Amino acid sequence: GDGSNCIGLDEFKAKLDDERVIAYLNALKLDASDATTLFKLIDSDNSGQVNVKEFLKGCYKLQGESRSLDMKLMNLEVKILQHDFKKILRMVVDMHNRILPEARSS
Repeated sequence: GDGSNCIGLDEFKAKLDDERVIAYLNALKLDASDATTLFKLIDSDNSGQVNVKEFLKGCYKLQGESRSLDMKLMNLEVKILQHDFKKILRMVVDMHNRILPEARSS
């Protein structure tokens, strides 16, 4: 790495070519075929960087049958949807607050 003890997505993808990493993930029954998704699930603080502790903790949480991974993926997708919904709701409330005073004054 760059000496920071953290890796980004591109470096993570490159590490997945290492037979030792593949063996480690296979031992945990983790599917490494979708590196981007796996990285996002392991990157618990959404920093775009994963350190060794975060990697090990993330792999440990995801280990097991694919159902566990599927559930984690669904949780991530729900969080993204909730975030998007909150943004849309704020926009609607903001538009409503701007339109309502104009309607009253005319």
